Amino acid sequence: MITALGMLTGAVAALFIGAAASVRLRFEKTAAVERSIFRVLGIGFAFSRYDPDRFVTFDIPHDESTREWVPAKLARPFSGAALGIAWSFWIYTKGRARGWARVRDWALPAYLPIIVADIAVTTETGDCIIKPAKRYKAGEHVRIGVVNRNPCRATGQVTADVVLERDDDNTPGLVWVGDRTTWGRTFTVEPSETRFVELEIVSPHYEVIIERVKYETTPTGDFRTGRLHGRPEWEAA
Repeated sequence: MITALGMLTGAVAALFIGAAASVRLRFEKTAAVERSIFRVLGIGFAFSRYDPDRFVTFDIPHDESTREWVPAKLARPFSGAALGIAWSFWIYTKGRARGWARVRDWALPAYLPIIVADIAVTTETGDCIIKPAKRYKAGEHVRIGVVNRNPCRATGQVTADVVLERDDDNTPGLVWVGDRTTWGRTFTVEPSETRFVELEIVSPHYEVIIERVKYETTPTGDFRTGRLHGRPEWEAA
């Protein structure tokens, strides 16, 4: 009995020693993220908080001033969902993962085709070269269509790199090319909606050539807490 008890005690002690030897703790903090990762026996526990130094202070009536963490910079989930992550907590191994996070809606550019001169263009980065470049006549309004195929509202800004040109008054037949410039406009498009945004009014004396269009989205909606699927978001980098 004593021998069996001693063997059991020794096994438990060996287990604890092995677990202690396998413990790995890592902490990192930058302007973008504050992350703690704790590993034991091949299981990882991680907590990440994005834009960690971001705070908004407000007063509550009949109470002391309260500080609420409202991050401006969010992380994208590994699954590619149209979300931005404020903080996340993960329990994971090499094969499986369970995550919880504070998230808000954030439309993906990859599901936001744009329409330039009746041609639809889709890009994952939100940056596309228009080939061939599209020409608009003098005085013609320049409009960019935004098609929202995200499950959430898309809010952001679209900008176009343009060239202005007109005939040279002093030399008939010679085209005068002005400086390159950028025109932009914000947009808000609901799911399954197409909306055209009109860029700056074109001077009646100039033709406009669009060479490049860039667009980006910003997080929108209220924060909420829910489950994350797939792998931890930093593994997508």
